[in-house]
Amino acid sequence: MGRPETPLERALVYPVIGTLSGAWCGAIPIPLDWDRPWQSYPLTPTVGSILGFIVGGFVSWLHSALIDTADEVLQTKKQAGDMSSEKKKKKRTKRT
Repeated sequence: MGRPETPLERALVYPVIGTLSGAWCGAIPIPLDWDRPWQSYPLTPTVGSILGFIVGGFVSWLHSALIDTADEVLQTKKQAGDMSSEKKKKKRTKRT
């Protein structure tokens, strides 16, 4: 198993990683002070999980969008290169 390569794999894996990371980070403030209402046990890991899920989904979308954009730019450059080589060939044939 390696990196997620397809957009579907990224859409499934990145939010899961974000959720687990968010829950883990959300557990950090628990031992600080139990007298505060926002530090009660299930609240901070839950909020961290939700925020991690949102961030993971956004990162998945951003990664897929950047890859698609890069592929489109490379394809456009390749087509432009092919067209310029065809123009050069036509100029050479017109001269002779």
